[in-house]
Amino acid sequence: MQNTTSGTGLAFEFAWLQSQGRRARQEDFCASLPDVPAMGDAEGRVLIALADGMGGHVSGQIASRTVCDSFIGSFRSATGNTGTRLAHALEDCNDALARAIDVDPKLAGMGSTLVAAHADSNGVKWVSVGDSTLMLYRDGILQRLNADHSHGAILDQQAAAGIISEEIAKGDVRRRALHSAVTGQPIPLKDIELVGEPLLPGDWVIVASDGLLTLGGDELATLIHDHAQDPPATLVAALISAVEAEQEPNQDNTTVAALRVVESTSRGIETDEERAPDAETVAQSEVLSTTRILPRHTAKDENAASIAGTAGGSSTRMIAMAVAAAALALAAWALLR
Repeated sequence: MQNTTSGTGLAFEFAWLQSQGRRARQEDFCASLPDVPAMGDAEGRVLIALADGMGGHVSGQIASRTVCDSFIGSFRSATGNTGTRLAHALEDCNDALARAIDVDPKLAGMGSTLVAAHADSNGVKWVSVGDSTLMLYRDGILQRLNADHSHGAILDQQAAAGIISEEIAKGDVRRRALHSAVTGQPIPLKDIELVGEPLLPGDWVIVASDGLLTLGGDELATLIHDHAQDPPATLVAALISAVEAEQEPNQDNTTVAALRVVESTSRGIETDEERAPDAETVAQSEVLSTTRILPRHTAKDENAASIAGTAGGSSTRMIAMAVAAAALALAAWALLR
């Protein structure tokens, strides 16, 4: 995977919006550095953390807020390069959840997904656990970057391989079960990209809870295409409105953060540390990353594309049957949402 070239500077605009859907309460939470979404250019760096509290479990809304606040706080106070700080922040927010449960045992059983994306002139790096999504839109193509740790992702892989039919995959009541989550216990599956996916001016980075996936890939790509020149606040409002217009009887909470990449008016020169990750970062990326479980590629029309089945650079790995078997073995504790 290649980083941006020396001397290329990027700036970012971002915003987020939430919908409660048909749920009794809002269990999603979103936080960022800088703290206030940028209406103009946010020079240099942006970190967005989004968590989806475990529906049907105790205090999902507390879990999602604890995870996001702890992650942002840990990253803010940590030293070292970006990749190391992201990896450590993931462990810190899991520990924070464990401490909260120790203080109040009534919170036992709470949990959360997490996707945290850090964007700068060297690209987007991320950590994620669960089924919340990180997507990149570029020139009409929308692709999912991070892994999906839900049982539905495994079913879709099996359907793509011809093991089961698409009807069985879509109708399985276990689709929403998670094979990994932040619960204060050891995290079974983590997706960590510490090297970085390059970004270009005109790109959009979308961070969202799974409620957004009420919309199909083509519809998402079309909406981003139609609002590509608008402020991020306009795009997230359009995405939330489209979800609500579906009138899904059991519509989940939906949170969408959209980050637009623009060319910076000031150009900085990369340091060697930013251009080449250190040995610790590379080692963590190899050890902790999990197989990407991605949708199949489908044909695109002239204005839109489905979520592509390939992530860029060294992040690309197809799921092995061994991973599926291991995930299925975790079904005893998988969290139904």
